[in-house]
Amino acid sequence: MSNFNFLQTLLLLIPYISTFLFFKYVFNNDAFFIRKKSYFKIDFLISICFLTSFLFILWNSYFYTYLFLGLKISKETIFFNDKFITFLGVVLAVIGWLYTVRSQLHSNMKNHSIQTIMNARLSECYNEKFDSIYGILANDETLTLDKYNSLSPKEKSVVHYILNYYESVAISIRYSEFEEEIVKSMMRSQVIRTHKTFKEVLDDLRNKSSSYYEHFHLLHNRWSDLS
Repeated sequence: MSNFNFLQTLLLLIPYISTFLFFKYVFNNDAFFIRKKSYFKIDFLISICFLTSFLFILWNSYFYTYLFLGLKISKETIFFNDKFITFLGVVLAVIGWLYTVRSQLHSNMKNHSIQTIMNARLSECYNEKFDSIYGILANDETLTLDKYNSLSPKEKSVVHYILNYYESVAISIRYSEFEEEIVKSMMRSQVIRTHKTFKEVLDDLRNKSSSYYEHFHLLHNRWSDLS
């Protein structure tokens, strides 16, 4: 039986390797996000705990005569196996704790998203700039490139303040500082409308360098595709 120890151990490790590869390359693998959400690792750990429990049940029920990683389990009925009951209790406790941590991280991200956006909207600078843009547009739905070029430096700074604001929101979403679903429910129509209003200006800037308002551009395309 010792000749098969290495093979059995390898078979035991394959599910863990497969789970790791799944989470790394398949699960929630959205190219839009530069950094994965903070609770992504918690999801991975919870999956490992469930997988470990499942494998332990199989080992305890059918493969108790084999050594895995130098460990051996005694041959007992599964429901009366003290080792199994103790192990399962520990795993369930760990999973419960991980779910609590995950919920807290998710809740913190949502609260941070709402508070940051609302604080910005309530600031005097934000309201002053957004009030000024209506005067610059003068009831026009879009700001043409010719009109933009004719603006004074102060008026152009107002335009760039608006664009920089939406760029910062997009960056926060892509780096998982903001919860996308919360921000989308609050700002989707504004993002699409603002991009349309300044499209000529954005296109001109992005022709000079694709890095100009790159994140705002990607966020607009992402949310526009949902229409």
